[in-house]
Amino acid sequence: VLYSDSFGRTPDEKESPVLTLRFFETDYFTHRVMGRVTEKLRKQGFLPPSNLIPNQLNNTFRCFRTSLGISIIIIIPDTNEIILTRRSVDSAYSNGKEWIYVSVTETISETDYDCFMGNLNITRWIKRALFEEIGLKERHYDESSIKVYDMFFENNFYQDGITASVKLKKGVNMSIVKELKSKDKQMEVKEIFAIDNTTTSINDYISNYSNEMREQTIYTLQSYATRLD
Repeated sequence: VLYSDSFGRTPDEKESPVLTLRFFETDYFTHRVMGRVTEKLRKQGFLPPSNLIPNQLNNTFRCFRTSLGISIIIIIPDTNEIILTRRSVDSAYSNGKEWIYVSVTETISETDYDCFMGNLNITRWIKRALFEEIGLKERHYDESSIKVYDMFFENNFYQDGITASVKLKKGVNMSIVKELKSKDKQMEVKEIFAIDNTTTSINDYISNYSNEMREQTIYTLQSYATRLD
């Protein structure tokens, strides 16, 4: 991410939020190298230990913004639940621990960039993530229910993220989701489970299991839960 601005608004009466993003090209190897550089610089005290402000991210620290991920919460309307996952120790960034994540997490790739429009196609990105991570195809979920909420920068790995949600179609339940095959499911996901889709249930779950969650998982759940009130 070369530049980001999440404070824009449309000029009409609705004043809907607008996210502006500008990108630079990189690759996974460079991203991993910068991750190691970040780790070393932080240990030596050369990087801020606390939150970076947007002006810092868009200038001095933008060379570290080599990844943009999306954290998606899948909603099961039939049972009023949301899906969570427990990642395998073989998944990326596990550090030997089985972390609890939201339903789907996926980083942006060139396939999610719309060359004709000259910008990121978030819907295409979400569809790819749902299929590659869980095995969900378009027949399983309601595309019109896709919602994008916030952009954030997490301070553990120095990575940008976006939060979103999508609803499954009527009749698509946990049993069906667990049976789906996907490219990353067997290798990266140890367990798929659900919790009640209520503010109280989500906040209680965070309180009880926060030590098993990454920073972005907690933020995504909190961001989503505030919108249920």
